[in-house]
Amino acid sequence: MLEQARKEVVTYYAFGIFDNVELQAQGDKLIVSGQVTDPFKKKGPLGNILTRVKGVGGFENNLEVLPTSSHDDLPAAPDRPGDLRNSSLFNYGNRAVPPIHIIVKNGNVTLEGAVGSKMDRQLAEMAARTNGLSFSVTNNLRVG
Repeated sequence: MLEQARKEVVTYYAFGIFDNVELQAQGDKLIVSGQVTDPFKKKGPLGNILTRVKGVGGFENNLEVLPTSSHDDLPAAPDRPGDLRNSSLFNYGNRAVPPIHIIVKNGNVTLEGAVGSKMDRQLAEMAARTNGLSFSVTNNLRVG
């Protein structure tokens, strides 16, 4: 059930680098948590798709819709130095399903996901810190 649910999330048309969706199973209940950038991602088609995954008997949607503010938009802007597509981490940011997710909430940046090496983990944090537009950076990237 979890593998199929993960596949549905990463192939969801509106799932992007600034969203973070985590899945957990408790028996036949699917629990969805994390952060999304738009309310329709929480309430819309994604929830409907996940409730139809084979084996899902119950569904709990704990997704947080990130607040919108012009300050939060700046660190995420594609032309900013912290953007993965414009850095030595191009390999991560240029994928259809990026393994790094950048969560921007109230000017604070959290990095979630996975990278291939400790050096890439450090480079991602440096890229987030050098954009000059965030109050803090939390690096939760896993190596592996």
